[in-house]
Amino acid sequence: MLLFIVAFLLSFILCGICIRMSRHDNIKSWLADYDVNKVQSAHSKVVPRIGGLPILLSASMSVLLAIMLDRPNTGLIILVIVAALPVFGAGLLEDITKKVNPLWRLLSGAIAACLLVYLCDARIHNIHLPIDGVMVHQSAWVLPFVVSVVLTVVCVTGVIHSINIIDGLNGLASMVAAMMFTSMAYIAFQVGDFVVLGLCFTMLGAIAGFFIWNYPAGLLFLGDGGAYFLGLTLSAAALLLTARNPSVSSWYAALLFIYPVFETIFSMYRRKKNGNQALSQADALHLHSLIYNKVIDWVVGGDSKQALSSSQRNSLASPFLWVLSALAIIPATFFWKNSATLFGLVLLFCVSYTVFYKFVLDREY
Repeated sequence: MLLFIVAFLLSFILCGICIRMSRHDNIKSWLADYDVNKVQSAHSKVVPRIGGLPILLSASMSVLLAIMLDRPNTGLIILVIVAALPVFGAGLLEDITKKVNPLWRLLSGAIAACLLVYLCDARIHNIHLPIDGVMVHQSAWVLPFVVSVVLTVVCVTGVIHSINIIDGLNGLASMVAAMMFTSMAYIAFQVGDFVVLGLCFTMLGAIAGFFIWNYPAGLLFLGDGGAYFLGLTLSAAALLLTARNPSVSSWYAALLFIYPVFETIFSMYRRKKNGNQALSQADALHLHSLIYNKVIDWVVGGDSKQALSSSQRNSLASPFLWVLSALAIIPATFFWKNSATLFGLVLLFCVSYTVFYKFVLDREY
């Protein structure tokens, strides 16, 4: 609990300092997001986008304090944060300069994943294969080391960038990440893994301190650095939880991350199908963008929708996606041992997402 409290207080204070600093003219230009006319933009005012910095600092300082107080099970957490530094640095540089090539950011995620494997042995050791139909029985397919490392790097890099993909509304990525950490904290407690429990509590505190400033007012954004940092630490917690505790199915992590990961895969497919659009090119056709632009109008209706400000529309849209993510996170938390059920729920979510997306896209509002 110390990790949570210290991380929360530090994050809240440091986020406030970042917001205050962004008002100074001599540094505002490189701290804030000025381009409110971007195709995917869901805000109408200049907002600092370095929220990842106080999250990383508060998490680091709380863990270092715990180490100084000789609290057990904290040494590995600081290694996770060290592993996150390359991808966080690339993201923060993009937040400041807006000029970092997407390929370099992708590469930085792969480097961070490699560090995670090297420093923490956080990798996919096996894949639990559902057998016997819907029965609880499962088998574990143990992966060769090279295959394990390559698969881990691909998956971690994917999760890192998927969290950035869904970071399009106030409170969306941070709340989804908080729900995921809460789920993993619960399971870590069930299996007695206090390293993962400590990592989850640390990140929950850091996210909570940021969330107060981010939702609903949108005074501070995660930025690429913050989204990448959350993606890496989420990946680390899931890898450590499944690798250190064989009773936790690897399909638990698949269902836990299915919303941002499938959103990313679906977006890549959609852009590839378009033909003229690069895979890394931003657009306003993400599910959260459609809800922001279409569903809120339908829910509010009449003249009221004309009176909605961007901030109000933004804060109204995020809970729709929280619920969508919860539809995967909650059953994952209940069925964390049952590979067959988890596998089926992954497939069900993918089909349901596709049908729902098409319904929202095609509906006349």
